[in-house]
Order: sequence, then structure tokens, then C-alpha cells
Amino acid sequence: MDNKKLAIILVALVAVFLIGRLLSGKGESNFDSNLVSVDTANVDKIAMTGPHGTVILTRDGGSWVVSDGAGKQAPALKTMAQGVLSNLISIQSQRIITSSPDKWVDYEVTDTNGTHVVASHSGKTLADLMIGRFAFNQATRSGTSYIRKAGQDDVHAIDGFLSMNFTRDFDSFRDKSLATLTPADVKNLSLISGQDGVTKNIAKSADGKWMDDNMPLDSATVAGYLSGLRFLNGTTFDDHFSPQGKTPVYTLDINTNSQLEPLQITCYGGEGNSPFVFHSSHNPDAYFASDSTQLYQTVIASFLEMIKHDQ
Repeated sequence: MDNKKLAIILVALVAVFLIGRLLSGKGESNFDSNLVSVDTANVDKIAMTGPHGTVILTRDGGSWVVSDGAGKQAPALKTMAQGVLSNLISIQSQRIITSSPDKWVDYEVTDTNGTHVVASHSGKTLADLMIGRFAFNQATRSGTSYIRKAGQDDVHAIDGFLSMNFTRDFDSFRDKSLATLTPADVKNLSLISGQDGVTKNIAKSADGKWMDDNMPLDSATVAGYLSGLRFLNGTTFDDHFSPQGKTPVYTLDINTNSQLEPLQITCYGGEGNSPFVFHSSHNPDAYFASDSTQLYQTVIASFLEMIKHDQ
């Protein structure tokens, strides 16, 4: 084979290679991995509706409100709302699983078995998605979620457990905190009994020792008690409770160096398996049910145990 023929073959091979790359690049350019492109600052409402029910997050100035679409609403944790926004704009398609509507049910992205997520601004839709199921790969310890954009047939595979972030219930977005404090900042506490009006006080002396009147308290015990109040959260909301006409069983006032008003935690009598209901000035819109081993143990029983020498 002479040099001329070799040159022709080489040119032909290069041409085939370049054409292949061109066609490949063209196909890849048509695939847009960004399923959502919005400015989160413009989103003032996120509605999530699916088998779990309806959850609506609405921006209220610098805060968020969560509602269930049926008239029930409460302040939402800002971090939870921001988390939903962050998850929304981070959605990146790894690949298209199917474009057949017949397969939608397998990935739970139909109008009836998926979670419909709509982000909007002043009533104008900015993003509209059907969030489907997720699959967990035991071998790689990784998850895959499935999503379909409303009005489109393609079902996209998304790395991670994105589906779980959009299928939370109403209470998951609410503020469950009862107290947030710095133990070293606390200067005194007062527990008032609603039954007999007796007040038990403990205070930190000038030299940093904790005293119950003139009786010294074990510093490690007090430190452990205050640590339990540092990030105190309730577990179960009691939205049917009303304090009207009810006398608290106990009221705990916590005075700190950084707050002019004391942090107040109130314990009311409850019913059935939850004989106590807790409320705090830190989160005045919420009431939490408790049995004798939950909030009651942390806030009340532990305080009484700490000063038992005086009883």
C-alpha cells in the first residue's frame, strides 16, 4: 500500500472520528441536567402535596409559616424552609430513566402516587415537579430519587435521598424548641408549685458556686441539669390544649445575664398517656405533651431531685 492510499485512509478515519464527536457533543448538549432554575429569594411559597397530605410553606417577611392546606398553620423553622429551597435548586439529573408514561407508576411520579411540589412567587409558578420514590443501593450505600417535571414525560434519576426531603408531614416543619440557653449564662432558677405556691430557688454565688438558699449544691449535678435545658425540644405537639382556666402544676423561671426577662417554662396537667403539657416563653405558639419520663423528667423531676435535701 503506497503512501497516497495510507493518507486517504487516515483522513477518512479522522473524519469519521470528528463526525462522531460532533454528533455525540450535540446529543449531550440537548440534555439539561438542571431541572430547576430559580432565584430562591423570589420564592415566597412552596406547596407539597402527596400521599402524606399537604404541606405549604409561605414566606412571611424574614420568617416562614407552615400550613396543612385545611386551615391549620404554625410558625415554621426557618432552617427547614431554607433546607427545602436549597434542595430544590440543587436538583441535578444524572440520567433519564424512561420517557414512557406507562412507567411513571413504577417510579411513583404519577399525579396520584407522587408528591407534587410547586414553588411560586406572587402566584406565578417558578418550579413544578413530581417527586417520586427513592431507591437505596446496599452495595454502594447510596440513594437515588426519581423526579418528573410537570408537563413532561421524562423521568430523571437524581443522586441522593431528595424524595425524603419533600415528603415530610406538617409537624416536621414546626419549631419544637422549648428552651435555648447557654448554661454558663444562667444566674438563678425558680420553681413555683401551682398546688401550694411554694417557690424553690437556686442561684449562682459571686464565687461561681450554686446555692439552694444557704445550702451548697453539687456543681456537677447543676451542670448536668442546665445541660439538659441547653437545647430543650418537645416531641409531640398538643394542638388541642388550651391553658384558659387552668392552673400550672409547676412554673420554672430561668434568669440569665443576657436576658432582661426570664425564660419561663410552664407545666400544666394533661390527660391520659400524656399527664403533662409544657409551654415556654421561648416558643409561645406551641404546647407539647409529655409523660413522666420525657419533658417532665428533664425540667421538673430533675430539679426536685437536685434540691431534695431541702424537702
